[in-house]
Amino acid sequence: MGMANEPVENDKASEKALSNDPQWLKLLHVDLDSGLSEVNSADFFLSPQGGSNPLAELIATIASLQSLENLDSDNHGQCRYPARYQWLKSKRILPETKQAACSAYRSWNEANRAESLSLVYATGYLDNPASFYGHLLLRLNTPSGDVQGHLLDTSIDFGAIIPDEENPVVYIARGLTGGYDAGFTQGSFYEQTQAYGDIELRDMWEYRLRLTPDETSLIVAHLWELQGHLFTYYYLTKNCAYRIVELVQLVSDDTLLKSVKGWIPPIDLIKRLQKAEHDGASLLEPGRFIPSRQKRFYNKYQQLSKVQQQALGNVIESPINLEKPTYRGLSLDEKMGVIDSLFDYFELRINQADLPEYQEAKKLLLQEMLILSSRTAYKLQDTRPPESPEKGQNSSAIRIALGHQKKRDHLRLGFRGSYFDLLNLNAGRMPLSQLLMVDVELQASEGRLQLERVDLLNIRTVSAVKSAPVFQALTPTH
Repeated sequence: MGMANEPVENDKASEKALSNDPQWLKLLHVDLDSGLSEVNSADFFLSPQGGSNPLAELIATIASLQSLENLDSDNHGQCRYPARYQWLKSKRILPETKQAACSAYRSWNEANRAESLSLVYATGYLDNPASFYGHLLLRLNTPSGDVQGHLLDTSIDFGAIIPDEENPVVYIARGLTGGYDAGFTQGSFYEQTQAYGDIELRDMWEYRLRLTPDETSLIVAHLWELQGHLFTYYYLTKNCAYRIVELVQLVSDDTLLKSVKGWIPPIDLIKRLQKAEHDGASLLEPGRFIPSRQKRFYNKYQQLSKVQQQALGNVIESPINLEKPTYRGLSLDEKMGVIDSLFDYFELRINQADLPEYQEAKKLLLQEMLILSSRTAYKLQDTRPPESPEKGQNSSAIRIALGHQKKRDHLRLGFRGSYFDLLNLNAGRMPLSQLLMVDVELQASEGRLQLERVDLLNIRTVSAVKSAPVFQALTPTH
């Protein structure tokens, strides 16, 4: 009597069926319309026909995984393709095979120690056309990452390989038409929070994925397989958000990207993932806010009392002076609130201009905080999260309005391709701003249809009036 977990017979019929398995096609990044892999690197495939023939690649993969040669080499099939190896073992297509050493992969895997995965969305950045719509990346969460905000954990990015000092017109043209190669890169999450939150002053949102340990392991193993391999980059379609969600789709039954034929912004993909069910629950956990340095300071300042705000304003007069009577007259807890806010204030000033006086101010603040912390149990203030980005309106909009002007009734029809205007909710975007692409308005009256307005691109920001000098010094210009 055969055992229930005995490997199935490795014959041509089973290989043919497996080569058409949706998960195998996802591992090869096969475009379902063309039948071709979207990986451009020839060395991603084991078969010469691997980019166009999933069956040939499957047969070559099985042979490579079972090979008894070069078991100590990192070039063995088990070492180059750990996700394929894990998937084929789960399908019981492989008999017992001798394990390869795979020292490089094991070291990389142990260094990342991924217990779970999170999508991280950086909100839009109006100073850079490539970042108008935000950015999506993947973070590999370690078991101890919660202690230090996951700053030392690995983040995975996907982006185009762009020459230094590329002409902006050339960049836009090539980005829209697939003129750049692109690939996955990795770094520490601290580098991302510094670049997005401290330098570009962009808020971020983390969405932890509800995945099993095996699903997490498969995605991480596939990331190893993709290292150094190239795709074609399309700014509006197959971009960072598309490729990151494609990784998640590897373990999801939902075809999250199947209906994406044209442009779709990252936040709309987040909305799709929120609605997608996985094992009876949403694929994403609720979002966790990661405020920018600017947002942290503004929030802390607003939580200060009027007396504390006045003291802070007096202290920052150049050079910084902690002997001001308005500051010295505060209680210990009130002083800690002011010092906590001032740290973020001077980090923002250093971001604008790294002057020696700002660095000296930080040293003085650190000394003051050490003295105060030994005398009070003050708890640093958390930043209150705003509405999460996925709760905002959809990017595209259709408008219909009836009006009456000069004794005539008229009908106004409008279409906005993307993204938001001044009347939209501020969820996940810069307040008091708008970014419109392909915004068209028509008016129908007395049997005539007239084009009223066409905006191919309309960017606008309005700075809120803040009388306090502390805000005036930090107000960005666009």
